[in-house]
Amino acid sequence: MILQTHIAESRDEVAFATSLFPERKDLLDIYDHYGLVKRRTMLGHCVWFSDSEFARAHERDASIAHCPTSNLFLGSGLFRLRVAKDEKRPIHVGLGTDIGAGTIFSLLRRSTTPTRSRR
Repeated sequence: MILQTHIAESRDEVAFATSLFPERKDLLDIYDHYGLVKRRTMLGHCVWFSDSEFARAHERDASIAHCPTSNLFLGSGLFRLRVAKDEKRPIHVGLGTDIGAGTIFSLLRRSTTPTRSRR
């Protein structure tokens, strides 16, 4: 199974989810406990991952979708790319977009104004 989910996108999300599972070490541990962190897992955002969550993502060979336009639009924080790509335990990181929390689908366009197609 391929799994794609949003995780650790805001501090409130992390605090709420971990309050529901106080026996788990951190947010990623909740997902991992239920067998959801594997090679075919794509974790969206991960802005508020701890160092141990980055290490676990590496151990499980999960990937991260970094969504800079939505994270900056929401003001949720900046993804720690250097930590994710630590040469001692690198994680596969790709770029993603999240129109639910941003203004555009394209990561290549700087403008947030829709353009008309030219014929």
